[in-house]
Amino acid sequence: MIDDWGRPLHWQSDGESVVRVWSLGRDDKIGGDGEDEDWEFTFDGKLAHLEEVTKIKTGEFVP
Repeated sequence: MIDDWGRPLHWQSDGESVVRVWSLGRDDKIGGDGEDEDWEFTFDGKLAHLEEVTKIKTGEFVP
């Protein structure tokens, strides 16, 4: 996965169910406004009826 500027998205996981994905924006630096603004999404994949959740390791994914 890449961001709008062709750089790999950053991601990390708690190893249980939560995955955080983020981009540092056009300038590739923390903070900023407009196209330089950072963004992040957090996904919680834990389902109450599942006893086991596949573990995901911290890293970057490049297809």
